Amino acid sequence: DVEKQKKLIKKYLKEGNALLANGTTAWEIVGEKLDEINRSVENCARFAAFLTSRQYGRSIERSIYDAKEVSVNFNKKGAGSKFVGTKGQTLLGNTGAFVSGTGRSWFVFWNASIQGITNYLRLHKHHTAKAIAYDMALFALGAVIAGYGGGDDDDYWNLPEWIRRNNICIKIPGTHSFIKIPLGQEMRSIYGMGELASSILSGRERKNGEEVAMDIISQLSQTLPLDLMEGGRDVMNGKEFAWSTVAPSYAKPFIENAENRNWMGLPIYEDSPWNQNDPEWTKAGKRTNKWLVNFSRWCNEMSGGDGVSRGWANWNPSKVEHLLEGVFGGYSTTVNKLVKDYEMVTGTQPFDWGNVLMASRVVANADERAEAKRINSEYYRYYEEYKDTKHDLNGYKSEARRGILESAEKVNFLYNSPEYGRYIIFDNYVKVVNKLNNMLDNIEDKERREQIEVTLMEIKQQAVEAIRQYDDNINNKK
Repeated sequence: DVEKQKKLIKKYLKEGNALLANGTTAWEIVGEKLDEINRSVENCARFAAFLTSRQYGRSIERSIYDAKEVSVNFNKKGAGSKFVGTKGQTLLGNTGAFVSGTGRSWFVFWNASIQGITNYLRLHKHHTAKAIAYDMALFALGAVIAGYGGGDDDDYWNLPEWIRRNNICIKIPGTHSFIKIPLGQEMRSIYGMGELASSILSGRERKNGEEVAMDIISQLSQTLPLDLMEGGRDVMNGKEFAWSTVAPSYAKPFIENAENRNWMGLPIYEDSPWNQNDPEWTKAGKRTNKWLVNFSRWCNEMSGGDGVSRGWANWNPSKVEHLLEGVFGGYSTTVNKLVKDYEMVTGTQPFDWGNVLMASRVVANADERAEAKRINSEYYRYYEEYKDTKHDLNGYKSEARRGILESAEKVNFLYNSPEYGRYIIFDNYVKVVNKLNNMLDNIEDKERREQIEVTLMEIKQQAVEAIRQYDDNINNKK
């Protein structure tokens, strides 16, 4: 808008340096310039599409349409619920109109997602061979990044699955961080399946058939306007489904708080059977805004609580932070990141690229929550097999003692099975884990509990590694 820019320039020249002394105005200038950069990038892409279309001999009107379609066409919204119940409308038409209207009203980026899927399917319809080659290249890229880029580097595998499978992640030499290149919504599913295939084949992820199938469904689900598998299954808390995946966008932050599960499937705050009666400020995640944590602590103490007991003004700072960012979006997130940047400089917050304004979009680092989720997921899968093997073994032994020959043969077969080998290895670790869990039930001291929880995670990791080594030895013998 040329006229708007003229007015701004006149305003800046008239008020001079005094304008910059006003923090609000300076903030507005920064916001305006960032917005201009963003629109410039988008307009360059659209203008390039317009020129290409004209070079192919298309009309000006068609070239304008092509430029609009190169990204989200904001003039294309669909009629939505306006056609529900109209004269001559069919059941299928009413259903489509209702879903369209509800989707646009309840879910952010619904329209953009529909347009993206439509364009992707249109590409496969009109340019099938090129589209298939494109898909194969995406799949191969995901496999190469996981196989070569990840390798034996635990930093890569400790990135949240969502980041690994939806971004091209390239390690920054000499650091624990990665450059991440975000992928378009339609590209993620195929790239992610390539990453998953390489992760499974390399042995870095050990999953059974059901889990692999669920991961594939999860990747495909991301292409839909409503991702029903967002964040994957919450194995740590034994939940197979999260209501936040189907919640309207305006209710999503509240439901995610209630489920203690963000859109990547990671916990929002620290929650365990042993801290249920602790003050809420003690449950704040390590990356929570320290000003919020200290204010929550102050409120708790002013209302009769302390580091152990709960006052009446007892609220969770991680929940409040998640709610502010979810409800107010970019405004709250930007302010929060600026505060955390200050905290990182002063040493009150550990350095994390996820807290650096703008850089967080293109740089990522390992997340201890993702590492804990990965270890727990594999540990409890082996634990379920352990319980099944123990049940079968005890049952067959009992029947064999009663003279049932068939059960005696099953006992002998079980003794020579890989399941029994894993059972013997796992039995030693289960006893230690159970002992530590019992200790946690009877310890009130927070620091002592944290030490035991760290030891508990180390034991689980040792159990997982022991089972992996056993499986590798069996496969090598084959």
